Amino acid sequence: MSAIIQRLTELNKLDVTLPVSNETIKINKINLEVQSKFEEFARSTDNELYTSTEFVRFIINHIKKETKRDLSYIDKLAVIQHWYNDVKTDEPIECELKTIEIPNFTFNVDTTKVDIAFELPTISKELAYLKYILANKDLKTIDVLFYFVFRYISTFTLEDDVLSAEDIPTCQELYNLLSMSKVTSITEHIDEAFKPIQPVRDLEVNPRVFFA
Repeated sequence: MSAIIQRLTELNKLDVTLPVSNETIKINKINLEVQSKFEEFARSTDNELYTSTEFVRFIINHIKKETKRDLSYIDKLAVIQHWYNDVKTDEPIECELKTIEIPNFTFNVDTTKVDIAFELPTISKELAYLKYILANKDLKTIDVLFYFVFRYISTFTLEDDVLSAEDIPTCQELYNLLSMSKVTSITEHIDEAFKPIQPVRDLEVNPRVFFA
């Protein structure tokens, strides 16, 4: 490796302090090679829903590759925020990331109470859900919504029965039994908890935000 390439490689690094693990790591900046991949996702017109979901998986896998860690959700967002602010130096997102707690949520099915406990997902949990839904090439909006809701769920409790979100196929069966109004109420409950960091959350799904 020439001295110039070696020096530029060193300069192409970002120091990121992960707010949850309280660890400072070095990652590569978003370069032309990665941006060209983002552009492929942004310009694709074939099955836009499937492609946009594939982008979500790509960016998470890229974070995993760069950090060599199974990051928590907030630490993952910190990486995305640093990448964005490095590219968009004229319009950075100044948002302090910290651990978010999503309160438990309860709803009734007829007269039976259902309790939902939440958690912040790790990268591995998100990838497991994405792998599951992307196995279906005929992806529908409700499938993607399943990922965006259930990645935050830890358990469902109905009377004495507890369903862990680790059981993805059974969770999808449960999800399909819910009404859209119930799913919307769960989504709104989650979004309310994340309001303080919503500007960074918005970066998760749009490859165009990483273009200068």
